[in-house]
Amino acid sequence: MFTGLVEGTGALRESAPRAGGRRLAFSHPGWTAGLEPGASVSVDGCCLTVVGSGDGRFEVDVTAATLARTRFGDLAAGAVVNLERPLAAGAPLGGHFVQGHVDAVRPVAELVPRGETCYLAVSVPEREIDWVVPRGSIAINGVSLTVGEVDRDLVRLAVIPHTLATTNLSRLREGASVHVEYDVLVKYVTAAVRRILDRDPTA
Repeated sequence: MFTGLVEGTGALRESAPRAGGRRLAFSHPGWTAGLEPGASVSVDGCCLTVVGSGDGRFEVDVTAATLARTRFGDLAAGAVVNLERPLAAGAPLGGHFVQGHVDAVRPVAELVPRGETCYLAVSVPEREIDWVVPRGSIAINGVSLTVGEVDRDLVRLAVIPHTLATTNLSRLREGASVHVEYDVLVKYVTAAVRRILDRDPTA
């Protein structure tokens, strides 16, 4: 479990085929703890398991299923990624509960700078829009953001200067793809309500 409060950024160093998936190597921001083999780490909002580390980098194995749901198969060498270690028991929860389970890869529809803040709109299909609540939470590339408004199939968000300075959201361009994870609490409630509404009252 993560919070969506990015601790630092790294960059893709190597990507190599491995057993139907890929082994990826990323640089890290000088961490000495939390990247031991077997540890979990959020890379652009996707929870991955460290399989090796050292010399200023760490390695993860990515399965074919994960490649199909993420941007990792398309990352070029040097691509910057957001990094976060898991939430420790008893630690403050400053963002929101982020599982590290990417729901979808969605395009950036709009990117509008206004002063030092950037206003971002992500395109979301109708089948997923019920998972988005105005003034609720959403994770974009692993960053916890507050939903500004939902405009038909667009989710509008404001990215403050601090977030732009400390994450890879400052590198986005219109048409770029981002990892999206919807708020797990909203997904559970929506699923429960849908089951109740679909249930036959005469059964």
